[in-house]
Amino acid sequence: MSGRVLSIVLVGACSGGASAPVPSAAPPTSAAPPTSVAPPTSVAPPTSVAPPTSVAPPTSVVRAAPTADELARGRARLADARRAEAAGDHATALAAFDDVLAVAPSDPRLLCEAGFVAHQGGHTALASARIDAALAAFGPPGDAEGAGIERLAQCLYNRGLVDEAMGDYVSAVDHYRTSLALRFNATVRSHLDAASTHTSGVSAGDTIGGVPAEVSERSMLVHARDRAALEGAMRIGFSGDAEDGSGATLDATQVRAMAQRGDLVVYRVTTEDWQYVVTSLLVVQPEADAFRLVVGSVDYANTDDATSHVISRVRISEMGPYLRIDASGHDSFYVGGFDADEDGLDDEPSLPEAVECLGLEMSANDFTTTFVCRTAPQLGCVSVGSMESATVVSFDGGGCQDAAGHAMPVPIAGEEGFARTVSADESGRITIAHASGRRFEFEAAYLGTHTFDELASGASTHVEAAAGHTDRERAALFD
Repeated sequence: MSGRVLSIVLVGACSGGASAPVPSAAPPTSAAPPTSVAPPTSVAPPTSVAPPTSVAPPTSVVRAAPTADELARGRARLADARRAEAAGDHATALAAFDDVLAVAPSDPRLLCEAGFVAHQGGHTALASARIDAALAAFGPPGDAEGAGIERLAQCLYNRGLVDEAMGDYVSAVDHYRTSLALRFNATVRSHLDAASTHTSGVSAGDTIGGVPAEVSERSMLVHARDRAALEGAMRIGFSGDAEDGSGATLDATQVRAMAQRGDLVVYRVTTEDWQYVVTSLLVVQPEADAFRLVVGSVDYANTDDATSHVISRVRISEMGPYLRIDASGHDSFYVGGFDADEDGLDDEPSLPEAVECLGLEMSANDFTTTFVCRTAPQLGCVSVGSMESATVVSFDGGGCQDAAGHAMPVPIAGEEGFARTVSADESGRITIAHASGRRFEFEAAYLGTHTFDELASGASTHVEAAAGHTDRERAALFD
């Protein structure tokens, strides 16, 4: 739709009936967000009885300009929607907004307002879809300018209200904080404070390497002035413990940018202390004079056992509306002492029942760990697990014995690689499928088709929390 047509609709909107309160310098007393807030860019319009639960994503298809009659009907229906919403008639307002979005399906302000109306009517899934599409249309918070800053802040506030309705207080806190970063508002601040009481990992007033930071369960916002300052903070925050047991910490031995796409950077942070080599994979994106950091993975290698975990390559690619991050490398580890029954490997085809070995060496080669990241309205990532092209298992160090204590030949399992495929459609649903090799029980948590939020809320697929790396948290370890 042309900018001219859109402006006509919005002019009509401003002169319409009563609108929902908009947080401003004098905040409203109710939780209702502004009516001029954006929902999804293209919506499968609901009926007045059963509104749709999903929204079609924005497309690049050129729409025919609406006729004068359609524009007039759109303005009239917008006024109808606002009058009905002001009267508390959410069903009528929702139906009227369907007609409005049929004329202006990609306008972020109208989309977010329609999403708020759906939220008020109890249609949480529809509200979520419309507001998410609106936020995607607004673009990254750091790109907002002029009046767009206020409108995006209002829409982020609406998204937080929907998060709270879904019981997702972590996301609500993230959206309220991003809204406040764009402009302060007392109503949004009060909602942030209330939502924060429901979360277990949210902290304020923290620092990492002396740099101010705000931590939630899914990410950390580091108020560094530039990437050099951010890298210095990470070098301290992700460091190891001193060998002498004094409680001091060692700086990370290496902070290296492994890949970049646009303004998103994937770092590998490697620390070696007296016993362990720790490799952390961090996904970073600038945001409103700060950097949002997500801890993608943390892997430990015990130097006493000559184990290793090396990420040698990181690749970032587009996958539907997401960015896909594949971290590849090689790892090996050693386990001294092994019982097939106790260790849950009694179904290993190369092992007889009740086998016990005095030494077990296992090396897993050529792993690839995949993350899926959503960059708007705020950076968030989920892990969909590792894929290993080869697993070599061998027993040594004294051989093996059966349940009766008789010596056994040293078994070798050989190669048993496995792989998965990961894809996403334009609506944002992520499909994970087993591609080849042996199936493992833990894969059940990943396989199938999921929304991003479903994967993010699953304990087995949730990325590592950033908490524990701030100066306050690290100091508490030695109190």
